[in-house]
Amino acid sequence: MTEEGSSVAADRALFIKLGKGGVWESSSLHEDQTVRLGYHEIPTDLANAAAISGDWGTPYKILLDVSDGDVGTAKRHLIQVREFFEADDTVIWITFAEGQMWWCRSFRKISPMPDGHVRPVIGCWAKEDVRGRPLEISSLSGKLTATQGFRGTVCSVGEFEYLLNRINGELPEAVRAAEEARDALRDRIEALISGLHWRDFEILVDLIFRGAGLQRVSELGKTLKEIDLDLLAPLTNERYAAQVKSRAGLRELQHLEDAFTDLHGFSRVYLVVHTPQAGLRDAAPAEPLEVLGPRQLADLSLRYGLTEWIIARAS
Repeated sequence: MTEEGSSVAADRALFIKLGKGGVWESSSLHEDQTVRLGYHEIPTDLANAAAISGDWGTPYKILLDVSDGDVGTAKRHLIQVREFFEADDTVIWITFAEGQMWWCRSFRKISPMPDGHVRPVIGCWAKEDVRGRPLEISSLSGKLTATQGFRGTVCSVGEFEYLLNRINGELPEAVRAAEEARDALRDRIEALISGLHWRDFEILVDLIFRGAGLQRVSELGKTLKEIDLDLLAPLTNERYAAQVKSRAGLRELQHLEDAFTDLHGFSRVYLVVHTPQAGLRDAAPAEPLEVLGPRQLADLSLRYGLTEWIIARAS
């Protein structure tokens, strides 16, 4: 679509459904790289001529006949046909499919197809912003994604400024400020975690795993020699183990790796430490071992609402 990192400029955007029930989504997005419209009752040459002259009288009569004389319905159909045929190559087209928002520009070179009309995409449909980050529907504002509920085929995108910001990978100032405040809080929480008493630290780790949906199946430190937490995932019946230490380095990690062969039945084993030695910070243990240090613990504590608990224990 664009070179990664380059900015996209536009004045407007159009949403389009790629066929009834998304019948053209796969071919348009992955194969042909096209924008498609139905309304096969209107000849493509006729609509192209109307887009140039501005005289949509004859296409309107066709749509009025298709609509059984319903003037309101015919006018709504005509608006959508005109959007498709009159949009130039500066317009951004968007659609929603496969859990993503897709966007493109399109050349105003409209050709007929058996069941409607087709115009080529400039480059290809994209499902990432210009920085390469995915535009997942779940991460977009409901004000924008509500567009996919439009009962017609083509409509103007009302949340255009927000859309353009997301395509360009830019955040609103309020969101940027909130992220900066969150990151600053995470840094403070990380420092507090590193100063916790070892008993409080063990309790915090237990609370974090509970927040992740894991159930402790034995008392803290009462399971196996190398394990402080024996955990169960209720939905999958998978077992996880955690060794919790205030301070640890590569020696402790190696010891846990050597012991893992005797820890039968565990899907993953964590070494959880709030003050890792220098070598441990850069370690990359082989699966299924994982090191959880103070930064990861701070992130998880924020996610599971443990900030007040940490502040109270650190006071």
